[in-house]
Amino acid sequence: MEANNSPNNSLWHSYLGVIVSRERQRMEHFQRAEDILLTLLETVHAREPRFLVDYARNLEALEFALCASEDAVTLEIPLRIDGDALRVLARRTRDTPAGHPSEPNTCYLEVCSPGTDLEDWTGTVDVMEHGAGVRCLIPGKILQHLKELLVSAIVRCRRLFLLQPGDISAENLREDAMELSLLIRGSWKTVRFDIVPVVRRQQEPLRLRGRQSDGGFPAGSLRMATQEAHFVPASPHCWRSSTHLPILKLLRAVDTLKGPRLDSLRLLDQLRDQDWGGEGGRGGLTFNHLKVGWFCWSGLWLSGQAEPRLLPAEEPKRQG
Repeated sequence: MEANNSPNNSLWHSYLGVIVSRERQRMEHFQRAEDILLTLLETVHAREPRFLVDYARNLEALEFALCASEDAVTLEIPLRIDGDALRVLARRTRDTPAGHPSEPNTCYLEVCSPGTDLEDWTGTVDVMEHGAGVRCLIPGKILQHLKELLVSAIVRCRRLFLLQPGDISAENLREDAMELSLLIRGSWKTVRFDIVPVVRRQQEPLRLRGRQSDGGFPAGSLRMATQEAHFVPASPHCWRSSTHLPILKLLRAVDTLKGPRLDSLRLLDQLRDQDWGGEGGRGGLTFNHLKVGWFCWSGLWLSGQAEPRLLPAEEPKRQG
């Protein structure tokens, strides 16, 4: 087949070249902001070791470089918790307290083992099917604890001159938010980080039916990306399964192939930023929407190959 050398094709390649050249500059902004954030998180970890510092942030850096707009960077903070010792309880509509809206695809995380160091993060939740209150991990308590530590860490780092004036702003921290937003100056650009605590838990990796068990992804990458379930706050009392990092892992895997699929994502995101962003950048498509669409298009959720599993099945009740 002959190559398409039409003027339109050349225009798109030139347009793509400009986008890719900007990514290197955006990566530098991210790394500068990341250094400041890591200083802050190290201070938090020193005060509370249950909040871990994950230094491998190349996935978030890739996402920030690909995104044409100023969308917030979701940053998951792993908790020092044995996620495999927790039990997932699917949340039913009748479990919802009066006056609280029902959240679809959410769950509780039951703390089954007594005598853990999680007492200040747990509470009793009424689960109808279990006939009594269940001791569960409460995301609202964890978020409040993390928020207090972040504010304290900012004050301490400023006092020790680890932060310069204007490096960081906590003005977007809100009481009712399920993420903790910080504005951090990366060179001349400000980066917004939405910080969320995450509980990690081993699960059976996702497999596709048919001859291509990895779909359109590099061999083994689908298994590596989906062998852990990630739970993040959905409300002050319940959790939801997050596909944020698994999809980013697949993005990075596809990026190693140097094929056209990420180029398509780059071009779509540029169009989104220019034409589909909605008023004031709100109410329109986000880069996250495009990521999920790209994920489907890459062959994972094609009809007859796999079923999307947003929430692990509820586990059988343990005996004893």
